Amino acid sequence: MLSDLERRLAILAVENGYLTGGQLSQCFALLGSSPGSLEALLCDRGYLTPEEIFELRSRVDRIPSPEPLFAEIVRAQGFATEAQVAEAFQVKCQLAAQNVHRYVGEILVDRQVLSPSQVTQVLARQGKVSLRCQACGYRFNARHGAGYVCPECGREIGSTPPSLSREGYVGGYRLEEMVGRGPSGSVYRAVHDRTHRTVALKRILASSLSRPLRDGFLFQARRMMSVRHPNVVATIESAVHGEEIIIVTDLVEGISLHDHVLGNVRLPLDEAIPILKQVAAGLSGALGRGIVHGNLKPPNVLVTEMREIRLTDFGLAQGDSGEMIHYAAPERSRHGATPPGDLYACGILWYFMLSGAPPHAGGSPDEIRLARASFTAAPLSSRVGELPPGVDAIFAKLTYKEPTLRYRTPAALIADLDLLELGKVTQAERELGRK
Repeated sequence: MLSDLERRLAILAVENGYLTGGQLSQCFALLGSSPGSLEALLCDRGYLTPEEIFELRSRVDRIPSPEPLFAEIVRAQGFATEAQVAEAFQVKCQLAAQNVHRYVGEILVDRQVLSPSQVTQVLARQGKVSLRCQACGYRFNARHGAGYVCPECGREIGSTPPSLSREGYVGGYRLEEMVGRGPSGSVYRAVHDRTHRTVALKRILASSLSRPLRDGFLFQARRMMSVRHPNVVATIESAVHGEEIIIVTDLVEGISLHDHVLGNVRLPLDEAIPILKQVAAGLSGALGRGIVHGNLKPPNVLVTEMREIRLTDFGLAQGDSGEMIHYAAPERSRHGATPPGDLYACGILWYFMLSGAPPHAGGSPDEIRLARASFTAAPLSSRVGELPPGVDAIFAKLTYKEPTLRYRTPAALIADLDLLELGKVTQAERELGRK
């Protein structure tokens, strides 16, 4: 097994271009079958010189890493074995070689070794909290302090959250810990004082919203209380308490689809199909109550340990900024949120799951909008090998620029995904063949 020092050195080597993820994977495989040190093996195979090893060792000594401490706590608590931590570390290094940053804890959650609550417990012991920047979607761990700044885009996220150990009450709910934070508010794990039900409680600072947007938040939350569907996070109540809006929902133990995909680089077709079917089923359930999502993107699709899907944050989008720029249909600026717009977002989710990135990734927001409106995305089959023709056909039908050419309902999408799953010709393929 690798020592913590070797793990830190390997991360530094990959992140600074001394070593590729493939080279490191080969070394891991060799170390698993024969004794020896990682440093000696790297030198023997000619991947690093002794001088480079010395330089990396010096930098490791100067730059403490949070990962070994996290791993030590995980092992000491019996949450994961040494082998499971080592495998997660190997995946971290492979992703780092592709300029994808992932924490060991996130990877262990993706692999169903840890639960999100266990990760929160470990971070709390380190005096940290996990945050997500709502501007760029980047997730990072931060120590309690005077304020938070996203290390990816530099946006100020907010001031220090309340101490995790301090009990506070909001609207009859006892706050236990913060599980997420954005520019307009925070999400807490909370327990109802009388029923002892554990829930997710979103606190939104009313002054951060315009009056129409504040009223829209409350109106949509109250409408969502009528939706009861296995693929939709149930809304329990919403109210105004002083200067805050609170929205209480079921607490879902899981991770976002965004993190699930990045933790696996991309998803195989046999996993992506049932996920998209459940997304479409959730949209159909809400549509039966006259509600469109309007904010469908990977962070708002939750994946449980049993690979069950829950949709959240219906109608809470504030334009097409941030990650939503990839998932908002071209007609969004003219017509607002619509059922065809949700199906367009399903198409981008499909592309993201199977390729690991949205179709027009990169560039400025204006460049992405232009590409989305003017150019046809590269077929999925050009990025991922050995996909059946129905995959490209379904993506094309979901993302037609003309809304009337898309699937008429989420149920129609599910029917085509059923055909694809059975290896049959999809309706989308038949339509493309007639054009």
